[in-house]
Amino acid sequence: MSARRKPVFVARDGGLWLDDLPVFVGDDSALDSAILSLAAGTSPALIVTANVDQTVAYSTMTQVRGLLQKAAMITLDGMPLVWLARRLGVHAERQTGADALVRMTSRSAAEGFTVAIVGGSDEAGEAAVARLTQAHPGASVTHVRLPSLSSASDPASALAVDELAALTPSVIFLCLGFPKQEEWYVHWADRLPPGAYIGAGAAVDFAAGVRKRAPQWAQGIGAEWTWRLVQEPGRLWRRYLVDGWLFLPVLMRSLLRLGGQQR
Repeated sequence: MSARRKPVFVARDGGLWLDDLPVFVGDDSALDSAILSLAAGTSPALIVTANVDQTVAYSTMTQVRGLLQKAAMITLDGMPLVWLARRLGVHAERQTGADALVRMTSRSAAEGFTVAIVGGSDEAGEAAVARLTQAHPGASVTHVRLPSLSSASDPASALAVDELAALTPSVIFLCLGFPKQEEWYVHWADRLPPGAYIGAGAAVDFAAGVRKRAPQWAQGIGAEWTWRLVQEPGRLWRRYLVDGWLFLPVLMRSLLRLGGQQR
């Protein structure tokens, strides 16, 4: 079900908010500490790595708003959102699921906890585990296979849920794509073991080397979307060339709100 609304980013109490939802804006070290704090809890916790596409979906789709409201943490995955936060007076850092996967693997090698990757093809999952553990000797990383699912609630997920319950990993990267990975978490949350569950999209493919991330210079100037569009035009053209324009009203409302606060 869709229902357009007028979301706005605001700086309040020294932090960044999307409407009434707090947004994490810290650096890598702060995020790692927050992830591991959630992982040490007694119940599963969802982390949404929000980008422009997801912000647009939040503004147009009721079910997406519900997913973000269930998140224990929302980070900024997208330079346009980081730039907006900084324009609002909040020093924000970009935080992606792909980067967090590498850092959590490194922490796993040093601290002994288990990292699980859920989703992705068998080949990509196996390659990701092999490359990550080769780069970080001693790390405990496991790929949890998911069959092709008709929906997030597909009973075929039960085996993966049971495998996670047996593994009891601390940090779990959900690589099903947005919003399916968040819907999957919400549907199965009451059967999932405690841990930090991070919506990570294509992180498994990046870790496996199946897809190449944009160069750092392109990421830094906010041009990663063009890199991905060239790689997957058939899948991504509408997201970037059509739906992306729907972010402009969110941007303008946020800046106008800032202007009103400064008067």
